[in-house]
Order: sequence, then C-alpha cells, then structure tokens
Amino acid sequence: MGRDLFREADKEFRRISKSFYYPTRKMPLDLRMDILSDYFMKRVADEIEDSPVKLGRKKGLLYDHIGSMQVGVPDKNVKQFLSQNPKGTSQRDAVSRNYDLFFSVFKNISVRSRIVITETTLEMIPGMLREDFSEIKSFEHLNEYCSYVAGIPGKSITRLFGLTGFLPEGAYNYMLKLSNEAGLGLQKANIIRDIAGDMEEGRFYVPEELLEKYGLSRDNFVMTGANINEVIADKTRSRYKVLNEMVLDASKSLESMVKYTHCIPVPNLVPAPKNKTREELKRELSLSRGMRFFSGFAAIQSMKSLYRMHDSINPFMLGAFNEKKTIYEKKDALKTYFFMLRNWDSHKAIQEKYSFLQSLTAQSKTIY
Repeated sequence: MGRDLFREADKEFRRISKSFYYPTRKMPLDLRMDILSDYFMKRVADEIEDSPVKLGRKKGLLYDHIGSMQVGVPDKNVKQFLSQNPKGTSQRDAVSRNYDLFFSVFKNISVRSRIVITETTLEMIPGMLREDFSEIKSFEHLNEYCSYVAGIPGKSITRLFGLTGFLPEGAYNYMLKLSNEAGLGLQKANIIRDIAGDMEEGRFYVPEELLEKYGLSRDNFVMTGANINEVIADKTRSRYKVLNEMVLDASKSLESMVKYTHCIPVPNLVPAPKNKTREELKRELSLSRGMRFFSGFAAIQSMKSLYRMHDSINPFMLGAFNEKKTIYEKKDALKTYFFMLRNWDSHKAIQEKYSFLQSLTAQSKTIY
C-alpha cells in the first residue's frame, strides 16, 4: 500500500510545486516522500498564514493543523478552510484537492520523520502570527523574517537528511549550522525574483532603512512586471541601487548553500567496499546524488534569479547558467561569483582572479 500511495502522491505533487518536485527526483523513494511531506505540511500552514481571516481565527487553524499532525488524523476545520478559502491559482487548488492524499502519505512515513516535520512546522508558527513582518524595517528584520519562512524549513530538511544515517556526524552538524543562513539566501533570492508580483499583491519586503538611504519610500518604489527590466537597465536610478544592494546581501547568504552542498559526501565505489552489499552501495550513491542535486539545484536556480541584476558581476556571469552548460560549469560559475564577492576590489584584480579561479576549479570538480 505504501509504495502505491507514494507513487500517486508523487504524480500529484508536480501540480503543487514543479520547482520543488523536480530536484527530488534523484532521491530514494523514502527520503523523497519525507521531503515532499515536509513541504506539503508547511505549505498548508502557509495557505492559512496568507489567508485574509482574522488573527485569532488564523492562530486557531494553525494550531489545529499542528494537532492533526501530532495525532495523525486530518483536521476537519483545516480541510473545510482549504476547500472554502479563495484560491485563484491551480497550485492552491491542488493543495486543497490533495489534502487527504498527502496526509495519508504523512501517516505512512517513519515516526522519526513525522516528529521532525511536526516540530519544525510548529517552530514556524510564531513567525506566521507576527504582524510586524508586513513592514520590514531593516536587513536584520528581513533576516528574522527569512529565518522563520526559510531557515526553519532548511533545518527541517537537514534533519530529514540526517535520519538516513548516510551523513557523517561532522558533516551533518556543519550542515545543520549552515542551514539557517542557506535558507535566508534562498528566500532573499525569491523575494528579489518576485518583487514586482509581490508588490502588485500588496506584499513588500524591501527594508525601509535601505529605501531611506536612497531617498525613496514604499509609496514611490513602484515596480511592476512591466518596468522591472527598465529598473535593471538604468543603473543610475535609485531603485536600481536598492535592488543591487539586496542582490549583494542575498548572494553572501547563498554562499552557505554552496558550502552546504559540499558537505554531502560522494561514496568511494572503486574499489567497492567489501563490508557492504550491492543494494547498500546503490542506496548510498542514490542518497549522495539526491541530496547534492537537491541542494545544488536550489543554489543554482537562486543565482540565476540574481546574477543578471548585479552591475559589477554581470560581465563575468553572462551566459554562465545557459541550459546547455554542464553541472560542473554551473558550479564553477557559482564559485567564481562568491570569490568575487569576497574580493570586492578593482575591476582588473577581479578579472585576474577570475582567470585564476577558472584554472583552479578545473582541477577539483565533483559530481552531483
């Protein structure tokens, strides 16, 4: 029953989040269902948070959701809310339609995985109930917001990785330490990527202190999908400078995502270890590839959202993320980007270091 249920859920999940579905494809089925269950349960909480209901009602629904996860029984109030809440997108409709299906998947994963998912979803709720996140005051305030919405989920995924028993203790502990900062980087990249659409829907995450620095305010920082390219192209205008500082801040956080990926070991299969069966070796290889592809894919997709907006990096990053590029070339581009951020000096020096790094990384490539 379990595998049939997982396959049915796997088929439906791509309708909820293609960007999250794709990078899990290389994982073993059990880990994949852990990750997808984690995403779905937190997505239900997000749907409640984003709803226009009053704070008291919202709080009640969120804790009903946690209670249902703890006892393993779908909550009728949450289910009714999802079916009645105005959707407007096919993804949101898919969340409502598949609530029972994914709750069944959640009940069929391991007890340890359910505990991790429930604990980390519960950790997110205080942030979901904070009204001050509707107006971000500073970069510190933005970090606090991103920690709730992405840092905690990053920690959750890392803990699920740890339950596989594949990660060495030192690597796991370091990944757990990096997970919050890595999550911050991914969320900040999403904010920048979706800045125009968010503004049109009434969401605004640009720090007020940054707007004030360039003589702007929330009211005159108007940006829509139609004019964002104009903002990027005109590098003398204040709005571009605001955007550029946000890109630089996000890029520094994203470096933790690259470090995180490099913590995941690659099994040494030549010569094959004599104390492990063929199936054990295949699983280790599948876990390594799945985890590395999942985290590496997230970093690369986020960098694709950022690199075109950054004035000093653009000449070197142009075409770096072309779909025809190999995964090695994309990873080299990431290393180059972060190397330049750490050495923010003259144009000539950056050019020299870029050439040096190209030759250096060519000698140290690893696989996803």
